[in-house]
Amino acid sequence: DCITAALEEYDNTPICSCKSPCSQTIYDYDVTSSELNVNYFRAVKAIRTLNLDEDGELKYLNYTDHHIEVPSYSWETLMANIGGNLGFFMGLTLVTFLEIAEFIWDFLRTACRRLTSERKVPKVASL
Repeated sequence: DCITAALEEYDNTPICSCKSPCSQTIYDYDVTSSELNVNYFRAVKAIRTLNLDEDGELKYLNYTDHHIEVPSYSWETLMANIGGNLGFFMGLTLVTFLEIAEFIWDFLRTACRRLTSERKVPKVASL
């Protein structure tokens, strides 16, 4: 019964339409402990303001950390990289086009020379 009630409550909860935050602070924590001196522990045992566990260890939870998220690419860097790559590939395409045009020109020139040299048949001297 408890599980079905929890599932129904979960299913009937409206979906949050909140936007992602621009910045978020996440606090990490660390638990450290150390054993107290037995004599000192007996003297201070009456004071209830200490956060002691069953083993007589004093625990401190005093660690904070601050994270700042910074985008790895700025808008200017992204546009510069895209422009640089486009310029590189456009230049590469132009060079390739010129190389193909030069190859076709050389091929046609060589073919024309061979055709004209084959047409020229040496004349046989008439008797």
